[in-house]
Amino acid sequence: MKRFGDRLKAARAASGLSQRALGVKAGVTGTSIKYWEDGTTDPENIRNAALQAAADALGVTVAYLKTGKGSGGYAGPAASRHAVKDETRLIPILSHAQAGEWPRGQGSSKYDGLRPLVIGGELAERLSQFAFALEIQDEAMLSEFRPGDIVIVDPSTPPLPGDFVVAKLDSDTSAIFLKYRPRGIDPTNQPVFELAPLNEDFDIIRVSADNPGRVIGTMMEHRRHRRR
Repeated sequence: MKRFGDRLKAARAASGLSQRALGVKAGVTGTSIKYWEDGTTDPENIRNAALQAAADALGVTVAYLKTGKGSGGYAGPAASRHAVKDETRLIPILSHAQAGEWPRGQGSSKYDGLRPLVIGGELAERLSQFAFALEIQDEAMLSEFRPGDIVIVDPSTPPLPGDFVVAKLDSDTSAIFLKYRPRGIDPTNQPVFELAPLNEDFDIIRVSADNPGRVIGTMMEHRRHRRR
């Protein structure tokens, strides 16, 4: 097979994945995978992270897909099945403003143009299709969470008392990241809860009928890069 698209198609067939299923793992649409395979999209124009995620899902190397050679070459159906078990996928990294506008029920594969984050192992299997990452942009959660840190959030996981959550007030367009404290039910049977900062210089926010808002998702993992 001389073409990138032919090698990709053969590896996908060996893995038993549809174009749509491979697209979910690579963080692109099934149509994008079709364009990769039929040559409409030049492989040099494919995002590195998306191509790597596709290769991992298929049990092959990026070098094999691009050249037909490379370490390990085509790993075959058995390795492809192992790669699916050790699932790797992409989720979008959102700003506070983007998280506040993120539609309810928005799948994490619908994020062309946004920065991707590679998720693997057991976490990738646990996260729902609606998961996303948030880049911390304020100091409300110092010293545990610092600006530039990444938290992985799943809207399908209901928060428990003390969990860290991404939430949004109806009066604001941006999301906030704070600690969740349920405070019972109001007279209209609506939940009341507090959003508490770890930094004492920031105020506790009470969400109720007088200050409506909602929890967007619950933090599943915290990532921090080393700072010199």
